[in-house]
Amino acid sequence: MSGDGPALSTRQASAQDRRRQPRLLVVSNGTGEDLIAARILREVPGVEVTAFPLVGAGRAYPPEVPRLGPQADLPSGGFGFRDDLRGVWGDLRAGALGLVRAQRRALRAAGRGDGAGARAGADLVLAVGDIYALWMALAVGTPVALVATADTVLARRPSLLHLVLLRRARHVFARDEATAGWLAARGVAASAPGNVMVDCLEEAPADFTLPPEVPVVALLPGSRKDAAGNAALLARVAARVAGARPEVHFLLALAPTVDADAVLAGLETGASGLSAFGQGAAASEGSRPARIQLTRTFTAAAARAEVVVGLAGTANEQAAALGRPVVAFPGSGAQYTPRFMALQSRVLGEALVPTPSPEAAAAAVLRLLGDP
Repeated sequence: MSGDGPALSTRQASAQDRRRQPRLLVVSNGTGEDLIAARILREVPGVEVTAFPLVGAGRAYPPEVPRLGPQADLPSGGFGFRDDLRGVWGDLRAGALGLVRAQRRALRAAGRGDGAGARAGADLVLAVGDIYALWMALAVGTPVALVATADTVLARRPSLLHLVLLRRARHVFARDEATAGWLAARGVAASAPGNVMVDCLEEAPADFTLPPEVPVVALLPGSRKDAAGNAALLARVAARVAGARPEVHFLLALAPTVDADAVLAGLETGASGLSAFGQGAAASEGSRPARIQLTRTFTAAAARAEVVVGLAGTANEQAAALGRPVVAFPGSGAQYTPRFMALQSRVLGEALVPTPSPEAAAAAVLRLLGDP
């Protein structure tokens, strides 16, 4: 009988392995990407999920989803190494290289199932974001699928190095048919089932009330650390617009990760004569204040607005998907740079109105309000 013990244990372990839920590790690199990943997870029940947010704390994930680390809020919000060198030195001083090494060690440990909070390895890794998210996810050593939220051939084609990495993915879910076709022709398993950023647009009850006849401009400061600095620039836009159209109301939509007090401080910096009212502020140029109200219901704000002024990535594209013209100008930090704005303009076409400054943006807003 004693000789049967190991055999029985092996069979029992095999049966338990077949009965266990599939294990999914999600690697995402940004607030918008975290929101997209969380939305995807709602469509895959019966799976043990662990999240590994590369940028920030991953607060957009449901509380029941365990999160691996380490994480850190870099000064550039993760954009320093993407398109603009202004944030590189700040990120390096904040320990970016050490963070990358630590995260790759943690990802390899998660693949083995011996990391803190890891669940005996992953059957599949889902990378949500750009090529950097894919590169980090490949460290796990488990098959990887990529939901490509940023890259599109409409803006720029992947480099040879990017193609090498993309070919290592089990599948790439591209954001548009043009990108999927281009990748497939170069040996990448790719398809374009739809733009998941648009799927993330969910209607929620508005946390604001405005008369239907009041014209509205939505302001999007972004979801990164530069949101407060961007709010200061947006206050200048609002003050200029209100100087010519005092009846216009402004809704400043905050991402879940953005601190409202920091944004209010940014608004005070951006315009003279600013006074707070409730969860909002009034920015003035002369005697006509611009009433700026803060909101956490982005979809409702964008849907209510006639025009959107955005210094954001995902949110700008979502506003355009709702049929709203989006006016943009370079922001205060490493995310919404002139280069990023130019790339986004290629993707959104006439839906985006790029301008060089807050003053030029205000002029564009006034033109659109008069002739949408």
